[in-house]
Amino acid sequence: MPLFGCLRGIWGDVDSPAPVDLREPKVPATPLIVEVPHAGTFVDELTRATLAVDASAIARDADLFVDELYALAPTVGATLITTPFSRYVVDLNRGETDLDEATMEGGPREPRATRGLVWRLTSDNRRAITRPLTRAEVDRRLDLLYRPYHAALRRLIDERRARFGFAIVLAGHSMPGTGRAGHGDAARVRADVVPGTRGRTSAADVFIDAVDSQARAAGFTVARHALSRWVHDDALRPPGRQRSCRPAGARPPALHERGNAGAHAGEIRAFTCILHGSRRPARKREALSPEP
Repeated sequence: MPLFGCLRGIWGDVDSPAPVDLREPKVPATPLIVEVPHAGTFVDELTRATLAVDASAIARDADLFVDELYALAPTVGATLITTPFSRYVVDLNRGETDLDEATMEGGPREPRATRGLVWRLTSDNRRAITRPLTRAEVDRRLDLLYRPYHAALRRLIDERRARFGFAIVLAGHSMPGTGRAGHGDAARVRADVVPGTRGRTSAADVFIDAVDSQARAAGFTVARHALSRWVHDDALRPPGRQRSCRPAGARPPALHERGNAGAHAGEIRAFTCILHGSRRPARKREALSPEP
């Protein structure tokens, strides 16, 4: 419990924070929106009552301090959107219907969402919830966090598209520098930067190549992530487009490429870029990772 408290506040025994933290540009705005959906660790009391995990699991499965790594984004014209809430309340990188009957009473029978809208397993495959949630509890969490966050993200995207003709959404995530037991890359050291581009379909080539070239120029190793998940499809999908999925990603400092959308004017350019810190060059540490 002390670990949890010192990181992001105390779970449940303080007033619930606002679901969205928006930091607007401090210089003329650019098309860039940086979102960090998984850095928070706050868990409200009603959610806490349903959890089978302790504070250490919540901290371990958060992208801790990735929001701090992007704290300077508004100084280069980006809007930074984050949340203080934990992904154990709801995972903002999932669809509202990403549930099954083991997660929610009356949900689809086909197992498909061990780490969906509501996680029922931790990242190391321990039970995360004590029982399937009621529909009312899921709706409460959607109204508390998910819908306000996505409404804010949708508004930012619409504003950028109206002003610039397109929006660039850079989602910051992190993951361990070495694969965990039970993962396909267990005990293997991961690359420093792991962009997810859906096979170079999540954004125009010029943006994808810029992420790669800048990371390599800074002395980082770069690798593509092979796994895919649905993410923000409602907020990011341009009108009339089919759903798309994007890869999950890697460990701090963070840049995670994310996405959806096309390479044509008027559509959304979106990436998710992730970095981990296991082999980050020491000389780059100060520039890329401001003190938390």
